[in-house]
Amino acid sequence: MSLEFVIIPFNATFEKNALTIKSQIEDNLSSINLSMDTDYSKSYNSRQNKWKQTDYNIIMVNQDFESNYIYVTIDAKQERMTVEEFVDLVSNFDHNDDDASDNSVEDNCIIC
Repeated sequence: MSLEFVIIPFNATFEKNALTIKSQIEDNLSSINLSMDTDYSKSYNSRQNKWKQTDYNIIMVNQDFESNYIYVTIDAKQERMTVEEFVDLVSNFDHNDDDASDNSVEDNCIIC
């Protein structure tokens, strides 16, 4: 399973933090596609809307990263979490996807 996320620093001030987060995530998760949007000529909301239209999940980096928190939007639901919590969450997606790949008869049975 490959999940697609974009990291959007709220503004250029938080770009270094965003690069740190990107590195931490890539070091811990191989099944994730990460992009980073640093087009500061557009507002944060414009950048966010652009990625929502392409069905990317969004990681927002703002001043909360100083206290180790990021905002993650998955399927239009935003959660505040640490990078470690995010890695655990995505790892669980991977684990559940591995379980779903077991093609036993019972798993595919509509009425058993």
